[in-house]
Amino acid sequence: MHADTVGAVPGRGVWYDIGCGPGLIPGIASERGFDATGFDINPESIALAKKLYPKARFSHKYLEAVLATPDEKPNVISMSSLLFVLPEKAEALNGAWKLLREGGHLVIIETTGTMNLRNVVEYSIKQGSFSFALCLWGFARSGRTVEGVITEWARKKNYVAVQNHLGGMVRGWVIRK
Repeated sequence: MHADTVGAVPGRGVWYDIGCGPGLIPGIASERGFDATGFDINPESIALAKKLYPKARFSHKYLEAVLATPDEKPNVISMSSLLFVLPEKAEALNGAWKLLREGGHLVIIETTGTMNLRNVVEYSIKQGSFSFALCLWGFARSGRTVEGVITEWARKKNYVAVQNHLGGMVRGWVIRK
């Protein structure tokens, strides 16, 4: 799912992933030729990301510190499962948009309102595979979503792609500035 959404971003250049966790998106982006840096507030996640994805760079920084970086305008900024945990979602989107280079892309990956344990189990049965991590994700989100905030904010922007993943329980937005 993450590789598909990263693959929808054209070109090369500087990629920032805010809230990178163990570094999956910067890892994929660096494999595709981007100069990728992942940022996260958890030092353990950063340490793991550095081991898993040595081609990418990682930094222990808070969202506000990343958005306040005036010396470099990235070509791509991504946020995966980050907006859900932030109190000021539109403020984070606006900050990322301001930092993004003109012509760049904002990539957002978040669950939809259909993400819940029941739908995860049904999806897993249809796929013929079981993922305990996916079940935990479905239980934790339990139909709660930031999809409306993202959609409302993005309506004023240029969509490049909107992708559905995991039977529509996760959506990836790629928005061009």
